[in-house]
Amino acid sequence: FEDPAERVLNGANSQIHTINVVIPVTAVTDTALRMRVLSDFGGGGPGANLLPCTDPNFGQCEDYAVLVEQNTTPPVAKISSLNKTSCNGYIQFTDSSEFVPLSWFWSFGDGQTSTTKNPLHQYFTTGTYTVKLKVQNNFGVDSVEMPNYVTISGLTGPRPANCVNTVAAPGQTNGVTRVRFGDMDVTSGLAANEGGYLDKTCTDSAEVVALAVNQTNPLIVNTSSGATRENCRVYIDFNNDGFLAANESVMNSQNNNVHNANILLTQARCVGVPVRMRVITDTRFNAITSACYNSQQGQIEDYRVKLIWAVSNQKQISSDLVSLFPNPSNTGRFTLDGKGQMITGWKILNIQGKELVSHSESGMTEPISLDFTALASGVYQIQVMTNNGLINKKVVIQK
Repeated sequence: FEDPAERVLNGANSQIHTINVVIPVTAVTDTALRMRVLSDFGGGGPGANLLPCTDPNFGQCEDYAVLVEQNTTPPVAKISSLNKTSCNGYIQFTDSSEFVPLSWFWSFGDGQTSTTKNPLHQYFTTGTYTVKLKVQNNFGVDSVEMPNYVTISGLTGPRPANCVNTVAAPGQTNGVTRVRFGDMDVTSGLAANEGGYLDKTCTDSAEVVALAVNQTNPLIVNTSSGATRENCRVYIDFNNDGFLAANESVMNSQNNNVHNANILLTQARCVGVPVRMRVITDTRFNAITSACYNSQQGQIEDYRVKLIWAVSNQKQISSDLVSLFPNPSNTGRFTLDGKGQMITGWKILNIQGKELVSHSESGMTEPISLDFTALASGVYQIQVMTNNGLINKKVVIQK
C-alpha cells in the first residue's frame, strides 16, 4: 500500500465512517484489488494514526477484494445543489450524473451557461429559475431539465464559502444549541436532530456597530447536552472574499459546553456588508484545524453578520472628564455634569451599539437631567459630545 496516496478514508472517534471514493483514471481494471480496513481505539488513543501495516491494539483489520471495471455505459444526467434557495444570488451546482460523464453543458435559466462540472453561478435578478444539464461520454449523451429548480430571494447575503463542511456521524448529544452575538440570539437542535451542516445565512443574522476604537463585543456559543463536552471554533469572513482564513478565527474553545470570546472590532474588520460567520463543533478528542474542517460527530452552522464602523472622527477624551450619577440608577433618571465643559449632545446605545435615544444641546455647561425611565433594566452606553471631544461612559439601570 502507498500511504497516503492510496488512503481513501481517514475516520476518527466515531462508530460510522463514510466517504465517497473517487476511482482514479490510473486504477487497474478487471483485476481483483486489495482493500484494507483498519480500526482501533479512538479518542486520540493508539488508533489516532493508523498505517496500512499497523498492528491494532484493540481494533481489527479486514481485507476485501475490489474489482474496477471500465465504464461502457452512456451517462445519466442528474443535477443537485447544496441549497435550492439563495439570499445572495449564488447557487453552487453539482453534477450528480452516473456513468462518468466527460463533458457538461449547463443552462441556468437566466441566459447564462457553463461547461464546468460543478459550477458556482451568480444570479443578478430575484426569481425562480429552471436549470438544464447536458452530459456526454464516449458512449452517449443525456440531458435533464429541472423546472423551477432554484429560487433567488435576495442579492445581498454573504458570499459563498470556498468549502462546505460535512459531519461523518452527527451525534445525539453533540452540536450547537445557542449562538449569541450582537442582536442575534438563536437556539437550535443538536446534530442528529437538525443536521450536520446548516446554512442559516438567509434566516439568522446579527448586526454589531463599532462606536469606539478597540471596541469588543461578546460571542457566546452553547453546545452539546448533558455531560458532553465539545471543542468549538468560530470564523468570521471579515473581508467577505468567501475564504475563512486562519487569521479570521475569532474563537477556539476546548472541552466545554459554553464557549466565550470577545471579538475585537477594527475599521478593517467592519466592512458594513453582510459576511459569513461559521460555527464548528466536534467532540473534545478532535482538534478543529480550519474553517473547512469536517467534523466527526459535531455540527457546523453558518450565520450572517453585519459589522458597521461608526466610530466618530471627533477626538475621544477620558470618561473622567464628565460625571453621571447616580450610576447605577434604580429609577432610570440621571444627572450629567460636564464639569465645566460645554455639552453639545448625547446618545444612548445598547450593548450591541444600536442607537436608542439621541439629543442635541445648545452648549450646556450646567448639569443636565436625563430621563431614561422608558428603558428596561440593563447595561447601556452613553456618548457625550463636548467642546473638547467625545466621551463614552457605561450606564446601568437597575429598577
